[in-house]
Amino acid sequence: MPYAELVGTLLYLSTCSRTDITHAVSQLTRFISAPTKQHWNEALGVVRFVAGTIDYGLVFICVLAITQRRGAQQLLRL
Repeated sequence: MPYAELVGTLLYLSTCSRTDITHAVSQLTRFISAPTKQHWNEALGVVRFVAGTIDYGLVFICVLAITQRRGAQQLLRL
């Protein structure tokens, strides 16, 4: 898999569900045009991290609470 394709895949993953790898992936994007073996190893390190933490991700929960303020009910999103 070419370096740019691997980094592009990691970038997509970092913006969709794995924000914990965003900084590492953004550093990898700096070397798209001329990656070295060290950059490949770093990219594969991110892949190993993702594989080892496959159950991690974002969970969005919407909690609605009804409060009373001055006699009027308000619906709040927490």
